[in-house]
Amino acid sequence: MKFTKHASALALAFVAASALASCGGNDGPSHSDLPEYDGSSEVTISFWNNYAEDPTPNDPSDDSNYRAYYYMKDMIAAFNVKYPNIHVETRAFRNYAAISTTINQGIRDGNTPNLAITYGTYAYNWQEYLVDVTKKGEAMEKDPDINKNYLDAEKQQYGGKAYYTLPFGKSTESLMVNKDVFAATAGQKAGEEAGNYPAPVAGSTKQAYAHPETFADMMDIARKMKNDYPEVFATQTNDNGYFTAVPLIYETPENLFFTVMESAGIPYVASVDSASEGVLFNNADAKKAVVQLKKWNNEGLLCVSNNLYFTDEANGYHAYPSTLFAEGKCFMIIATTRGSAWMAGDGYAVDYTKLPKWNASSTVKATSQGGSMAFFRKSNKQEEAASLLFYDFINDRDNFAKLSIETDYCPIRKSSYETESLKASLDAAAAGIVASSSKAEKRSAYNGQVLNLNASYAENNELFMSPVNKYSSKLRSAVSGLITNVFSDKTAKSDSEIEALVDSEFAKAYQATVD
Repeated sequence: MKFTKHASALALAFVAASALASCGGNDGPSHSDLPEYDGSSEVTISFWNNYAEDPTPNDPSDDSNYRAYYYMKDMIAAFNVKYPNIHVETRAFRNYAAISTTINQGIRDGNTPNLAITYGTYAYNWQEYLVDVTKKGEAMEKDPDINKNYLDAEKQQYGGKAYYTLPFGKSTESLMVNKDVFAATAGQKAGEEAGNYPAPVAGSTKQAYAHPETFADMMDIARKMKNDYPEVFATQTNDNGYFTAVPLIYETPENLFFTVMESAGIPYVASVDSASEGVLFNNADAKKAVVQLKKWNNEGLLCVSNNLYFTDEANGYHAYPSTLFAEGKCFMIIATTRGSAWMAGDGYAVDYTKLPKWNASSTVKATSQGGSMAFFRKSNKQEEAASLLFYDFINDRDNFAKLSIETDYCPIRKSSYETESLKASLDAAAAGIVASSSKAEKRSAYNGQVLNLNASYAENNELFMSPVNKYSSKLRSAVSGLITNVFSDKTAKSDSEIEALVDSEFAKAYQATVD
């Protein structure tokens, strides 16, 4: 498996470069210009996160569904042993939006946490309530064990001026492909019959597919898939026009837009609080790119998750991309690396590969996902100091490696790759898996592939975080609607009709952002 071997070599180089740096300890640097814990003050700090709390904690059979929640309980207990006078209260919100809503209300009521996992989109609007962690971020820049691409992306989303947040566990996006479909040649089964997976048989002219370098390459492969597996894609939509089978699903519509803009170097947003200088996506180059995406969508080559058939229309729930993948109705997904456990299905194997660049003259860019850590100002500065200690503790080399195994979030310390647990996943990725491998074997190998992929992205400075300003939250929602609406339209067929549709949706999205 060419990708895995190449990525493993990158990961090993990534680890070797940090070996010396990690020998002196893993708690991170000391910052005399930030609040220092005096060692004796008894304080209680509150930590809000996006994990899911186990509703039946006395039922060990479901513990695997709440890995992050139980990891954090263990970390808090270990932290309290090291710092017995610091007590950590945690609250699990399940998602970032719920954290943001509660913090916004807490700002009005005077009840904010000490630290919270969040996105820069939200944190940007909380600046006056946050601890200034610029000095800590700058000190982390000098630590050779810290992933500099994560730090750079964190700072650049705020225009490179300051650190309002610090990086925590990161994920990114990957092109996940059906390994057996890519490798199959004429007449071969792509995998094995298992569960809902039918192991489709390649057509008589099928040749192996190469990893796509550009979006156009990826669409050529999607086009070949429709020809090589005609039975799979004979019917692609239901009576309501929603996709039931499609070669490629880009899970998140706004990420599709942002990734294309970043790769192509097309301006779309800046860290400036004015509509004219900060909201930039309504331009000719951006429209041209979306016109091309719509043409590929009209061919039945790609869609986003909002274009998939409903599983619960009353509640607006669409099918998961991974469900179509497991049913052999989709062979490529671009989605977060956070969910490799969902891809460990029976009958098929998956390769995690880099995103293609927009075109030959573009660069590879992948969004740096996973929340950042925000620290809220408190009248008791010992609480602020304790919060920074807790951040360093859970980002410790060994501590975060445990979370990485459980959740696929990648550590910000390169030395975490040297731990036995992550080495086991890297070894599993190097050894490779087949369609008949167990779910546990696949889970371990996919975790290693994710780690390799993030190492490669970081080595090549290919991770990004979109710039944020006061419009960011509305911009993200508006762009999501733009892509979804353009792809959902079934009437625009000719070039002029598609261009008119795109013009109209851009205008609506821009107005929704700046109003």
